[in-house]
Amino acid sequence: MQGYALKRTVLHSEGATPREKLVGLVSPLPPEIGGVASVADALLRAGPRNGMSYVPFSVPPTSRDRIGGGLPTLRGAARQGLRLAAFLRWLSNRGPNLIHLMLSSTRPGLLRDGLMAAMVRLSGRSCICHIHVVRESGLRPWVYRLLQAAGCHFVAITTVGQNTLASRGVDARLIRNPCKDAFLDLKSRLPNSDVQAERILFVGAFGPSKGCLEIVDALAGPHLRRSSSVLRIIGPPESSRAANTIERQALRNGVRDRVEFVPAITDPTQLRTEYMGATVFCLPSHHEASPITVLEAMMMELPVVATPVGGIPELVVDGESAVLVPIGDSGALGAALASLLEAPARRRSLARAARRAAVQAAHPDLIARQWRELYDRFK
Repeated sequence: MQGYALKRTVLHSEGATPREKLVGLVSPLPPEIGGVASVADALLRAGPRNGMSYVPFSVPPTSRDRIGGGLPTLRGAARQGLRLAAFLRWLSNRGPNLIHLMLSSTRPGLLRDGLMAAMVRLSGRSCICHIHVVRESGLRPWVYRLLQAAGCHFVAITTVGQNTLASRGVDARLIRNPCKDAFLDLKSRLPNSDVQAERILFVGAFGPSKGCLEIVDALAGPHLRRSSSVLRIIGPPESSRAANTIERQALRNGVRDRVEFVPAITDPTQLRTEYMGATVFCLPSHHEASPITVLEAMMMELPVVATPVGGIPELVVDGESAVLVPIGDSGALGAALASLLEAPARRRSLARAARRAAVQAAHPDLIARQWRELYDRFK
């Protein structure tokens, strides 16, 4: 992880020209998995093409440091303390005058990131707080307002998040998530008719809150019971018990042989292959911000079935570029999946519309230019 940060610094910072905008990027970075790391990676790759030179500082996600209730463990607190010390050294030695900080949504992470933002402002630098998941519970709104009062600027990734922040007295600019370069090229995309088995693809941290129980129930339901379709889940479990919960449900429903579990894939080329081999992408989450995997599926011309949560309705039009189903409704989910699995022409129509929508909303160069416009407002 640190090697990645150093590599990116050498490639895109030390060779910066006077016309390039130099920005410190504080975020989880690959090989970390998750949407925030994916967004950071997309910006690092698109930045040089759009006049931006990033100096990255890697911070690990804080989910590994939490007990069930979200309280930090002693080991986790020590790890974050060491990271804060490293950040202070980085800021003192090489930190640019403008810092782009990915603000965590967890309590331990927000505490760490709030302290980092305070260090940035105390050093006289400008700070942009980039919020992916806006939570209203606990002290989070107070932290947001305190950071704004300290001179930090905010960016939200969805209109829902932007409006939520506004209701709490925090002004935020809207810049959506970018898709990675790796998913732009469709030259090697397999037509759906070439896929031998009907494959329903899920990518991301899986578990009950992501609607995986509903997908398993849909497989056993009246619409898909006699289908040969297979559910392929790629990613880590969202909790220590999530994998067992999903597997038990599949066994109970008699569809365990139709559910495949694949570890998280960090290589975009390999992940492209998974999208190319799928028939339908499915993400029936109970809550989301703006899922990167939906953008990836859309960009790869894969029809999407999802729930109307978070920023998903801002990316797609129900019935035109995706199919949206009610949260927790396995019957409606099964009917939606069956309607696509049985209709190749409709799949193609949805997939092409999804590709157009993704290019218009999330092309990495488009998003990079929006960030450059914001960066240029700071000296």
